[in-house]
Amino acid sequence: MDTLTQLDPYLWLAILSVLLLLMGVLLLALLLKLRTVSQFQSRQTEVLKSDMRALVSAAIGVGERVHRIEKSLKEVSHRQEVIDQTDPGAQAYQQAIKMAQKGSSIEELIDICGLTRGEAELIAMLHRMERSF
Repeated sequence: MDTLTQLDPYLWLAILSVLLLLMGVLLLALLLKLRTVSQFQSRQTEVLKSDMRALVSAAIGVGERVHRIEKSLKEVSHRQEVIDQTDPGAQAYQQAIKMAQKGSSIEELIDICGLTRGEAELIAMLHRMERSF
């Protein structure tokens, strides 16, 4: 007969008990490790949630500021258009700019638009530079 089958049943029971005890200890160690990892991940999740809330809050604040700036810019642009339309001096400058863009001479800008020589030279120079770009 085989030696394994000849072992005392109490010895078999002892061997099985030791194996079950070892498996239980191993299972307990794994559960403790799992618990530690789970706690770490929970803490990390809370940190990430907090960071995300801060980022969202900052983005909302930036968006509101951009909206206010855009609104203010539209108001300023509108006021500038009104001023340009009602100010005869501004109309002379607009006409001089259009003439300079078409290549009119400094003398023509002075005669037709009533600009000083310095103003006419500046407008002509700026629009010559525009054409070169």
